[in-house]
Amino acid sequence: MATKNYDFFSQLYLLLHRSRSQGFWLSTAVLTFLLVTTVSPGVAQHPSTFPAATRESLVLSTQNYLKDTEHSDASTLLESGKTLFAAGKLTEAARIWQQAAVSYSEQKNLLGQARSLNYLSLAYLNLGEWEPAQRTITQSLNLLQTPENLPEKGTSILAEGLNTQGNIQLALGQTATALDTWQQAAIAYESVGDITGKLGTQINQARALQSLGNYRRSQKLLEQALAQLQSQPDVAIQATGLRMLGVALQAVGDLSQSKELLEQSLAITRQLEGKNPIFGSDMGATLLSLGNTLTALQEIDAALKRYQQAATVATNPLTRTEALLNQLNLLVKNQQWIEAQTLLPQIQSNLLNLSPSRASVYAQVNFAANLMKMSMGEWGDAETRRRGEKRAGGAEGAGGAGGAGGAGGAEETMKTKGTIPNSQFPIPNSQITNNKQQTTNNKQQFIAQLLAKAIKEARTLQDRQAEAYALGQLGHLYELTTQWQEAKELTEQALVIAQKIKAADIVAPWQWQLGRILKEQDQINQAVAAYSSAVATLQSLRQELVTSNPDLQFSFTESVEPVYRELVALLLQSNPSQANLKQARELIEALQLAELENFFRQACLQPLPQMIDEVDVKAAVVYPMILPDRLAVIVSRPGKPLFHYETKLPQAEIENAIDQLRLYLSPHFFDEDRLRESQ
Repeated sequence: MATKNYDFFSQLYLLLHRSRSQGFWLSTAVLTFLLVTTVSPGVAQHPSTFPAATRESLVLSTQNYLKDTEHSDASTLLESGKTLFAAGKLTEAARIWQQAAVSYSEQKNLLGQARSLNYLSLAYLNLGEWEPAQRTITQSLNLLQTPENLPEKGTSILAEGLNTQGNIQLALGQTATALDTWQQAAIAYESVGDITGKLGTQINQARALQSLGNYRRSQKLLEQALAQLQSQPDVAIQATGLRMLGVALQAVGDLSQSKELLEQSLAITRQLEGKNPIFGSDMGATLLSLGNTLTALQEIDAALKRYQQAATVATNPLTRTEALLNQLNLLVKNQQWIEAQTLLPQIQSNLLNLSPSRASVYAQVNFAANLMKMSMGEWGDAETRRRGEKRAGGAEGAGGAGGAGGAGGAEETMKTKGTIPNSQFPIPNSQITNNKQQTTNNKQQFIAQLLAKAIKEARTLQDRQAEAYALGQLGHLYELTTQWQEAKELTEQALVIAQKIKAADIVAPWQWQLGRILKEQDQINQAVAAYSSAVATLQSLRQELVTSNPDLQFSFTESVEPVYRELVALLLQSNPSQANLKQARELIEALQLAELENFFRQACLQPLPQMIDEVDVKAAVVYPMILPDRLAVIVSRPGKPLFHYETKLPQAEIENAIDQLRLYLSPHFFDEDRLRESQ
């Protein structure tokens, strides 16, 4: 088996694993079928059929390409589907694999049919079509009912199918069943000597064990996999395996070990590249993953260096764009505005060279999100924009408090203000009234055009998950420009799609966003409902939130904690009822538990809720909560209703006072100093 094929397969494996939070499900089946491709290695190799041109010509090329394959035999169809899947064209890949399965069935080729159905199931899984994914993988495995009589090729197909089935089971919350399935897959891979396939299932088993709270078993399994790799004589497979393990450890938060393994993989890959230039693109993927780990370790300068190196050595536009975007994200996060500004032309140019795929949609949305963050200083915070809109009587704010109370608000806005070119979306507003207004308007319109393009591309690909992601981000842009009705409608559209495909990691932020928008429209009851749904979704993601690296999944302080605090603030508005006080108290307790789990990076705590009043009938309990503009306190006393009081102070001032008090708790200070600070 050609070494370069192993490397191409591993590179795509890393792409899919790294993109799990963006919707790709890990599958060693993908790795296996890409072993037979003959293209050069790369993280996401795009077919040569798609020229670097405008999106319209790319779509046309895709259509012509598919027409040509429709008359090909089953084997060619199977390979065409692999190429399309590798390029992120999931719907097209599914259609081709369905044709392949029918063709193999007509030929009475059970192994070919089983493999085609396995790949088809994998495509359905990544599209969020759970029922077809389950049905198709069952059909595939039923064709392989007597594994003891299977030839080696059949056992390999069985291993791939079991691995896909495990991913479906995990997606549906059947974690223990998925673990058993992956154990069977590992045995099948080992029986045919597929080292890479076995390693993939071991990583999947470790994920399942983490989700079940079996952290020691998970760690032991990964250690066993590492020991097997280090004794592997094939250095190319060793480099691939070390990179896979490094990414897996990064995802579960074992950052020091991840860094060590990725550096080992990079050293081996550099040696291989010195002998054969084809390994050069492997370096790009390893450098990118190493940059991600260093970012999570807060080694900012080192991470930026690795991202820069990855962008330099990358041999395809997607890898290069991903490296540049990660670099931009890190610069924006650390407010290095000048350095970030210099990257924008490069990224914009690279985006034009990406062929349509889920990855290209996410890249465009990522770029737009960073541009919004870079522009926030010019646009002001939400409260400042809201006050400006109200002073203007809502005239500029299409869909604001007075502009679009009915269903036709968005349409009226589009008629009066015009739409983004080649889309149905209205042009964003600007509340800026100084001489930078035109520049700001241009930036907002550019971001809106970028997101509208991403939405159109996702719809062309029939990729509902990518569409939900892009729609929600466009809704966020309208939120920033105080176009509340458009923001609400787009966010609701994104939510409907994300909920239908059960993409909880997309549902949660859009529920929060909808709550913020409804609050700005003074629809408090509806806002509370949206916030409450967001909290419930985050709690359903509890395990994923704490067992995954926060930079790869959710940032607790940016995406989780504020949801709780903002909902408490809503519940405590205007003489809250006892029901609201009880819900606020439960939220404070839930946030404290979430903070503990985030700190320990483990969700192994299984709390048994019990009212403190029942534990100690004489106890009074104080529940403080720091909110953006005040300190709120709820007090529970035995046999009496809850009551609360507030102190109006900015959050920063409250936190500074607490930090000062902590300092005075040191035995080096006098009691009178502590008493003075505690007042």
